[in-house]
This record gives sequence, C-alpha cells and structure tokens, in this order.
Amino acid sequence: MKVFSDRSILDERLSIIWKLENGVKEEGVGDGVYKDCLTQFWEEFYSQCTVGSDFKVPFLRHDFGAEELGAVARVYLAGWREFNYIPIAIAPVFMEEVIYGRSFSDLMGSFLAFVDPLERDILKKALADFDSVQPEELIDVLDQYSCRKITNKENLITIISELAHKEIIQTPMFVIDCWRSVLTPMAFHKHEELLASYKRLLPDTKKLLNVLRFPEDIRNTEEPVAGYLKRYVKGLDSNMLSRFLRFCTGSDLMLTDNITVQFTSHTGTGLGKRPIGHTCGAVLEVPKEYDNFPQFRHEFNNILNSNVWTMDLD
Repeated sequence: MKVFSDRSILDERLSIIWKLENGVKEEGVGDGVYKDCLTQFWEEFYSQCTVGSDFKVPFLRHDFGAEELGAVARVYLAGWREFNYIPIAIAPVFMEEVIYGRSFSDLMGSFLAFVDPLERDILKKALADFDSVQPEELIDVLDQYSCRKITNKENLITIISELAHKEIIQTPMFVIDCWRSVLTPMAFHKHEELLASYKRLLPDTKKLLNVLRFPEDIRNTEEPVAGYLKRYVKGLDSNMLSRFLRFCTGSDLMLTDNITVQFTSHTGTGLGKRPIGHTCGAVLEVPKEYDNFPQFRHEFNNILNSNVWTMDLD
C-alpha cells in the first residue's frame, strides 16, 4: 500500500508484480495479476479494517491516519478506473456519503445488512410485530450499539434510524472525509450508476452461467463434462461463486462477459489432471476425463477451498 501513499500514483500506468509468500516473484503479468491483487487487497481490508456483516464500513484504527486512508482511497479509485472494480462489501450508503456528500439509499436497510444475522432477525421481527420479540433480546441487540433509550413500539423506527446513522455515517466520518478528497473524480457519476454497479458486479448463479462459453464444435466426449460444470456452478453458494470467478478471472466480481471453457486431455495421474484458470484471458481449462459428477465436484471443491490454485496468469 506504500506506493499508493504517493498522490501522483494515479497519473501513472500501473504494472503489478505479485510476490509469493516465499518471496519469489510470480511469473505472470497483466490484468489478471492486477485484478487478483485488488481482490486480495480488499479481502485483507475487509478483515482488518472494517466492521459489519453483509455490508461493512471502515472503522478507525490508531495506526491508520489520513495518509494511510488516502492510500486506500487511491487503491479504490485505481481499481475503478482500470476495471470498474469497486469493493461491493462496503455499504453503498457509506460510499454515497463519500462521493456525493449525502446519502440516497435506505439507511435502515443498510443497517440491517450491517448487523449480524441473528441481530437482523430480531430487529426485523420487532419492526414487523414489536410484541413478538422478547424485551431482553431486543435490549441486548440495541446495547451492542450503545443505545441508552427506552424502546417502545412508537419509537423503534426512530431509534434504529439514529443507530444506523451513527454506525454507518457518524462514527466513520474521519474515513469519509479522507476518502472524499481522493474520490471526488467519481462524483460525476449519478448515484443510480453507483448502485447499478453494485448490482452488476455482485456474482450470482445466473450471471455466471451466462458468461460460460463452450466450444461451438463440442465433442460427444466433452458434453458430459460441460454438464458437470454447469451443474457444479448451479450448486455453489455466494462465497464459492466468488472463488470460482477469481480462479477463472483473477477477480471475485462480475467483471467479464466471457469465460472461455476449453477441454483438455490428460491420461496420467496426479496434479496434471485438474482444472486450470488463465486469469488474464478468462479461460478455464477442464480435463475431459471425469467419470461422474461427484468426482468432478470433489476435484473442483478441493481446488477452490485450497490456498494454492493452479492458475496460468499469462
């Protein structure tokens, strides 16, 4: 992140070199490496510098001052300029405040996506039918966000709205101010376009199936494996969908309109017989020697669940 502390970095055309954990430089270069680095950066940022569940917001760290936060914002802007990449786990209402100086999205809805799933269920239940929730449960949830008001049916919506503003806007205001000074160039986009980008970039099963491109002259021996791949994608949860995308493209978001599937032959054993992702070209090589779907699923699950993927970054 040090290189992004330089305010002039965004005036340069960046070339990313990936250094492995053992200190050896990755041989691959190009957009696939760049996207993979962006994905890894934001995964680390989510883990170390944000709070929240489905939607997250940055929190204040004593070792993250204006310089460090400005560097993070420049990473954000660089990803947007190069690939229209935005870290969609950051609450859109937070980003509206950064870019436009005001929020347009439903703040309460964002807060319900921000809190933990169990807390979300209790709050939704209370909003729908206040008397259906045990008072102790509701108090426990509100206490997590330093609510000191006595809650009743009449003021619950107001209280939750106030908590939402405090947690998503007011508390991280220093971050908002630091990011705003860098992300002003994005302000010419209408806020509807920002929300549309969130929706477009979010992976789902239908989108992923629609970008898979199989050979036009697919052979009889390849058709069963093509079916296995489609069936496998249909069974992936949101986390595994993102992993699958990253394996094929370098990014965990829907940044491509095509993932080209190529079938390969491998008669040996061992690591040679396994799918390979070419991230720069968004190409997925799949061996056609699979006897059944469970075998295919087991192989792909092992790859996506491991920290060592067989990828060609050329």
